[in-house]
Amino acid sequence: MDTALGITLKAAMEHLQLELGVPGCPFDYDFSVWGHLATDSWVKALWERIDKFGIVVKLDYHIIPTPREHDIPIMQLMVDKGLRGTDLKRVNRARIAQEALFLSDITTATGRHLEAHLLEDWWYDTSEGELGKHRSTLQFSTEFPTVEDWKLWKKTLKTVASVTLFLNQPLGRWVAPSTRIWRHFFHPQLHIAEVHFDDRIRIYEHDIHSSDRSWILTYTRSAETSMPGMVPAVLEELQDGKLRKRSDGQPLWNGSGDDDNMGMSFLDRLKSKGGEWMWETLEYNAEPDWIFDAMIRGSLYCVTDGSYNASLATDICGAAWIFYCSETSNCLQGEFAEQSESADSYRGEQLGMLAIHLILATMEEHYGEIPTASQIYCDNKGTIQTFSRKHKRVSATVANNDILRVLRRIQGKSKLHHRIQHVKAHQDDHFDLHMLDLEEQLNYNCDLRAKRAVKNACSRKEQRSSTIYSLPMESAA
Repeated sequence: MDTALGITLKAAMEHLQLELGVPGCPFDYDFSVWGHLATDSWVKALWERIDKFGIVVKLDYHIIPTPREHDIPIMQLMVDKGLRGTDLKRVNRARIAQEALFLSDITTATGRHLEAHLLEDWWYDTSEGELGKHRSTLQFSTEFPTVEDWKLWKKTLKTVASVTLFLNQPLGRWVAPSTRIWRHFFHPQLHIAEVHFDDRIRIYEHDIHSSDRSWILTYTRSAETSMPGMVPAVLEELQDGKLRKRSDGQPLWNGSGDDDNMGMSFLDRLKSKGGEWMWETLEYNAEPDWIFDAMIRGSLYCVTDGSYNASLATDICGAAWIFYCSETSNCLQGEFAEQSESADSYRGEQLGMLAIHLILATMEEHYGEIPTASQIYCDNKGTIQTFSRKHKRVSATVANNDILRVLRRIQGKSKLHHRIQHVKAHQDDHFDLHMLDLEEQLNYNCDLRAKRAVKNACSRKEQRSSTIYSLPMESAA
């Protein structure tokens, strides 16, 4: 395409490509579905004839790569949702106004939530518009959507997310360059934030002499270039000019693809902390991403129970736990048994509570966000007291000091203080199961599974002898 005609055709097709909102060659798309989105032109007429007569055109055409795992072009999403004709044109006007091609262009840095401000109105009228003239690396035309356009845009996009805008299918790691111009960045190790304008970069740092929490950042200086190690982030400007770090995402794609941790799933991250024996019997009806959304909505129930039966074995105790969403009925649960000279009923209860805290801490770490503290239920008051207080030092003479050391490390890294509430045990002895509160029903579930875990462990003597019962994060603690 080095000729004048070739250059003209290429420019026209690239304009058509962004007008349609497709990553590939426009000629490869069904004209009857997509054609009315295009402005009348000779290249549109050519496309119509190619499609009508079934002509196969092979062009060396640059395809815009999908930036993130589970990402999708927005207009393909709209077509998949069944939008056609006038409705498709309405949402396309809003998309062009937002300078967005992929779903990742309108999601937060973590890839977990839709950006609320991009659903309501033109991005240029928001705080993002104060930072630069454009928000995309691509060159979009100008559109002025109507109020009805914005309503349909928001309504359709909310079908792929919860009421809190948490995506039904969160986006994964970056696998290609982002088509969005990111303006907010954060350095996870140095706790430094950058706000990128078109002509400068503003640096914000935590003021160690102030009473502010570590995620409150104060402006310190300007810079011309970005610092290495920065990742896209969500920063909220406060009334006093300071910034609050709300969340930070994964490093943008750098072309190397050599960071295996970038694509690590939540469960892989959990298991990478060690103590694999605790996670061998995980059961779930949906990928655990729903837990984070349930934490935000306040619909998450975390329940645990321990078990110990000296008549079966004096050196084995067990626990079972469950995460349950009262709105969606999504569930993640597990059970395990440990062989230890310290085994007793109290240790079983503490192991179950530790499992819940490990999962919640990993959830906080994995998504890089600060969710709402969770409600945890347990029928052992001693365990509730132990896990409700901060542990600065752990004596080697204290019972279950290995569990307390791991708990101390979790408390040192987490910004949350979960609420632990007592639930009466064995309520099924007095009432029918359907008459119990949800937390009592879940406690009954955990009680049965914890007993089963101990019983199964007692029957597998050879397997017990070969298992190393080290706790997750124990070496680090």
